Amino acid sequence: MRSTLPVVRSHPFHLSYPKTQMKKSLLLLLFLTLSIGVAWAQKKQITVKGIVLAVEDKEPIVPASIQSVDYPNIGTLTDPKGRFTLHLPEGARTLRVSSVGYASKVVTITGKELRILLDNDEQSIDKVVIVAYGTQKKQSLVGAQASISGKQLAARPISNASNALAGAAAGVQVTTSSGQPGSEADIRIRGFGSVNASSAPLYVVDGAVYTGRISDIAQQDIADISVLKDAAATALYGSSAGNGVILITTKRNAGQAGQPHFTFSTSQGFSVRGLPEYDKIGTMDHYKVRWQQWYNTLRYNERNKNKTDEELGTIAALQTYQALKYNPYSGIDSYYRKDANGVYQLSKGGPAKGAYPGILLPTGELNPEINGLLYGDDLDWYNAFYRTGHRGEYTLSGGLRTDKLQSYLSLNYLNERGFMIESGYKRYNLRANLSYDIRPWLTLGTNIGLTHTRSEGPRSLGGASANGAHFSQTVAPIYPIHVHDPLTGAYVLDDRGNRIYDHSVTRPYRKNYNTIELAYLDHNESLRDALMGRAHLDIKPIDGLKLSLQVAYDQTNSRSKVRYNNKTGDNPQGVLNVDVGRGTTLTFTQLANYTKKLGKDHEFEGLIAHESYDLESFGMSGSKEFLKFIVIDELSNYTKVRSVNSSTDVYRKESYFGRFNYNYSDRYNLSLAYRRDGSSRFHKNSRWGNFWAVGAGWNINSEKFMKNVSWVNRLKLRGSYGQTGNDGLSGYYPYQTTYNVSANNLDEPGLRVANVGNTDLTWETQITSDVALEFGLFDRIDGTIEVFNKESKDLLFQYELAASTGVASIDRNIGKVRNYGLELELGAKILRIGDFSWSLRANATWLRNKIVKLPDLNRKDGIIVGTKKYLEGRSLYDYYLYEYLGVDPADGKAMYRLDKERFPDEQGLEASGERATYTKDGEKARKHFKGSAIPDVYGGFSTDFTYKNFTLGVNFAYQLGGYAYDGIYQSLMSRDLQGGNAMHPDLFHAWRKPGQVTDVPRLDAGSRDYATLTSDRFLISASALSLKSVSLSYAFPKALCSKLRISGMNLAIAGENLLLFSKRRGLNPFDSYSGISSTPGYDVARTLTTTLNVSF
Repeated sequence: MRSTLPVVRSHPFHLSYPKTQMKKSLLLLLFLTLSIGVAWAQKKQITVKGIVLAVEDKEPIVPASIQSVDYPNIGTLTDPKGRFTLHLPEGARTLRVSSVGYASKVVTITGKELRILLDNDEQSIDKVVIVAYGTQKKQSLVGAQASISGKQLAARPISNASNALAGAAAGVQVTTSSGQPGSEADIRIRGFGSVNASSAPLYVVDGAVYTGRISDIAQQDIADISVLKDAAATALYGSSAGNGVILITTKRNAGQAGQPHFTFSTSQGFSVRGLPEYDKIGTMDHYKVRWQQWYNTLRYNERNKNKTDEELGTIAALQTYQALKYNPYSGIDSYYRKDANGVYQLSKGGPAKGAYPGILLPTGELNPEINGLLYGDDLDWYNAFYRTGHRGEYTLSGGLRTDKLQSYLSLNYLNERGFMIESGYKRYNLRANLSYDIRPWLTLGTNIGLTHTRSEGPRSLGGASANGAHFSQTVAPIYPIHVHDPLTGAYVLDDRGNRIYDHSVTRPYRKNYNTIELAYLDHNESLRDALMGRAHLDIKPIDGLKLSLQVAYDQTNSRSKVRYNNKTGDNPQGVLNVDVGRGTTLTFTQLANYTKKLGKDHEFEGLIAHESYDLESFGMSGSKEFLKFIVIDELSNYTKVRSVNSSTDVYRKESYFGRFNYNYSDRYNLSLAYRRDGSSRFHKNSRWGNFWAVGAGWNINSEKFMKNVSWVNRLKLRGSYGQTGNDGLSGYYPYQTTYNVSANNLDEPGLRVANVGNTDLTWETQITSDVALEFGLFDRIDGTIEVFNKESKDLLFQYELAASTGVASIDRNIGKVRNYGLELELGAKILRIGDFSWSLRANATWLRNKIVKLPDLNRKDGIIVGTKKYLEGRSLYDYYLYEYLGVDPADGKAMYRLDKERFPDEQGLEASGERATYTKDGEKARKHFKGSAIPDVYGGFSTDFTYKNFTLGVNFAYQLGGYAYDGIYQSLMSRDLQGGNAMHPDLFHAWRKPGQVTDVPRLDAGSRDYATLTSDRFLISASALSLKSVSLSYAFPKALCSKLRISGMNLAIAGENLLLFSKRRGLNPFDSYSGISSTPGYDVARTLTTTLNVSF
């Protein structure tokens, strides 16, 4: 074969050198080359090898950049296994290691293979965060938001992810009033945006508004929880975003590219009640304290002034027994009998008709004959009602990721046996999240979650009689759980030899009730099936343009049965209530997103979208009474219909919205957002509203003048201003007049007006402004200082109508409330020595709340709501109570401030001076403002320690300042004589004799006794500290995992709600925003769980 070579022709215009000059140039180039080679040959080289891993899970970081600090032009990247090899001159001493999303690190070359651990940098400017309808680089964010990662959630043994937000972010308040398995936390973001409508945030799951339960989502399936706090972050959710937004994003992919990756997780643990009960006076002292009360009632009665102490003491001893009825003491051989004069005397001898056991001497002391208790083993209601619960959870999750496919599959089973008897929670979860690139420009994806739950619990926790938690706390320690022989104390047994529960109608405390018995005889069960479906189609027709069609469908089917037994309790005839419900939401969203970069400095992003939202809910309830035969929880097993009802609700919202973002050279950021909503809740003339926000950011550290300020890693100033709404009103038809069609007159149909509609009614509006400074210093410290202001206007209040209308009031947009304050977040990498690291994070929020405007009729005198009073210039949670002034040392009576406005002619305790404004008549006492239920500052802090394969994390939540109104303590300090209630040991400090100085009024029960008036006496500091969680984990060595043919294994021990420090034993200031502690319920659970994770 003949080859043809191209013919090279000289160009007529070429440079020409003399041959001698060309030779000199070549010789010079050769000499320089040889010189450099000799120099390198004379200078030794070293080879540095190592591996770069993430601190959290010890997984390889790919890619990571390794660069010589001494020779900046020499560097390399890690391979797919996180390893690297670098050849350096012998004089090299240190390396700088960095990767996107991780904090950079400088390490010393040791001559050995390096094992380098990098911390996850949550503050990295390259970190991608979830925002409304998309994602953004953290660097370009202009809104206020915080996030919790899936890794943080995975370390918490909780059944509801909302509980993990406690103390986790500034501006977020969380109350956990219930420890019942599956229960949800109540969350407020930057204060209280409403008075009569909802103040709860909007929940969005995988891009769609979510009205289901957060507990339906297994925490292992959650990739991220983001809390959006200001208008710049929330405006795209418009009329529902006024109280903030919580975005929950589920996991989308698992494993490394090209190979499936799965993790099996099993958790086993136990739970107990996390809050101790209030202290109570014990069995051996209960009678004595009640005697003192009877004695004082008799002694300070004018009719008894001529009687001796012994006479009154004897009468008090008799009345104490006659009121309490039960004798728990053994060894008594003396009884009170009438003598010949008809006077009771204590004398030896057994029981007889008309004789009463001599439990107390006339002096109020216990009879020295008492040698113990008749049934001391049967007085512990606490341990009978509470138990050690068990928690078992099993999860298999993982998936396959290829160039075109992203998948995540998960199976989860949770079984919690509650720490209250006959309570529990079971949950079955299935989730499949798939996304496939059909073409480079076409992606189809779906995300489906299925949940089935079964919940069992006490029938009643909100009331008193059937509430086991309340019963255990307030029953006097002299009443047994079972029936006993009154003389011997022996258990009374039924025909089958079983102990009989005591629900005697003669027992003073909660006659006909025994909550231990009710827990077994009554039944409360709820079943729920939930479907959460998401699907999306993404089209990228040209570079930078993304068109998306998203469909979200959520459905919940529920059924509950509540059985009242036919032996004892509320309905001794037997009652069964059955409720069924079905709720659906359907959301269609169409989005067009376009990004464009012009040159190297200008970057634009635009979004336009439309969304339609439909909600339908149906509920039906039936109730029948009179149980026929055996207990079968079906309505056919009961004879008489009590009620049958059903309801259907429909709610729709149509929305158009858009966003424009501009980024100049990673220095300046601008964001504009707009949304227009139309809601079926309002009249057609008032249903459309406009919501918007503008935000800007300045990355100061990107400026040229900051280039040489090496100790400042990040410095950003941002601000926002905007308007959002709150349509979380009571009911779906507030603008329409509604009727109660069940107001029948026997068989004749009837109806009455239930609510007068208002066609001018519209949503409540929140106008927010926000300024923040974000900073990072010395590669160790990061933080944010943020000032916010949120003004809520057009708040719903009832406007009084004329009596002739037959309706008391109509709802109108009248009020205005302001929330403002300061947020501070700080983080620090305190120590890094070899394989040991220690980091700390903390946040604090100073919140102030003020009522700006009330209805005209209430502007002067305000609106009294329980222990609070709404008044312009005051907070929604300022206490308005009777002013308690202590105890009069002369007679032990409680003293209050006299209300001179209402009783101008009333005389005080003295003619002049301070006591001239005092009164002992509670009906003439004055109320005043005293403190607030809102803490002065609240937040949380956490610390993490890492050493080799061990990781320890500790999380706290705290609040400082503010007051709690302790209604439970108030009831334990009551002057009850015949109710059989427990008492607090502080009653030991009650006034007993003239001149005694104490803050506890004398024990009395006269008609004019106001010792336990609802007053500021029962306010107590709400400062509290809670150890929310502690987790210790160990990642098994890779070598061991390789031998076991698994990719990783981790063992963790975690505890939740381990400690609570408050001003009074039994008080939990975190359980209510109102600050009122009144009725015990299902308190928070203290759990300890061990978890094993195996990846393969």
